[in-house]
Amino acid sequence: MVSLGISGSVEEALAKDVWALAESGDEEAIKMQSANLAISAILQSATSLIDTSDASAATANATNVMASIAAQIVTQAAAGADLFDKAVLATVLEEGVESYAAVSEPDLVITTEVFAAVADSVATIVVVIEGAGNPTSADAIVVATTVQNTLQTAVEEVVTSGDAAAFETASSTTTLFADADESVTAIVALDTDGDGIINTEDPDIDNDGYANAVDKLPLDRNEYADTDEDGIGNNADLDDDGDGFDDAVDAYPLDATKNVDASGSSIIGLSLPKAVKLLETEE
Repeated sequence: MVSLGISGSVEEALAKDVWALAESGDEEAIKMQSANLAISAILQSATSLIDTSDASAATANATNVMASIAAQIVTQAAAGADLFDKAVLATVLEEGVESYAAVSEPDLVITTEVFAAVADSVATIVVVIEGAGNPTSADAIVVATTVQNTLQTAVEEVVTSGDAAAFETASSTTTLFADADESVTAIVALDTDGDGIINTEDPDIDNDGYANAVDKLPLDRNEYADTDEDGIGNNADLDDDGDGFDDAVDAYPLDATKNVDASGSSIIGLSLPKAVKLLETEE
């Protein structure tokens, strides 16, 4: 959740009707639903890479590969990686699918080149999803449907052919959205910073001088860092490290393990509850 810039716990998220909230314009819900579509694109593509032709084993295989991919996503998130970077996605897909195959489908052979091509396509689609704005809009639904159908057909075909070059053409946004309405193609061709390079090809979408791969908020030119990964950039965040002490009174605003109280007493290496208790004791 935190790695996706979403506050709160999984349990809190599950208790919400995220779709309805997003429809009403709730910003947190829009962010959650967009993240859901992006993660779904990864899971759907992983499922398309494996054999689900046998109806008796299809459900179990799909469940197992999604579990393997989920484990890889958790590992990458814990390491602080950008989950939607194409290199990270390639690792997630390759290691996740191979982990699945070792147990459930030992004869499955997919080249690193194919994994990289699929990852590149998914990374591009994620940029389109982010540019679509509210994921409950009619245009965003068209994008999601294209991911579920046309893109997955291309993924299934490249597993059989092994032709990564042909897949790159079949999965390009030009091919995927060839018959889309003008409003959808406008999303695909979105150029946030107006530099003449569309978002799906721009290494710095918001043109703030920080490449997308290291920019925690790649669509906001006023932000690039988000120390506590709460979805609020450091420039706007009153508590950058999320330790419960506002930056204005925190001598270590970028280190959640350190801060100084108003009287100047150091509180170093303490968790927030212990720090608060120590402050109460000193009064």
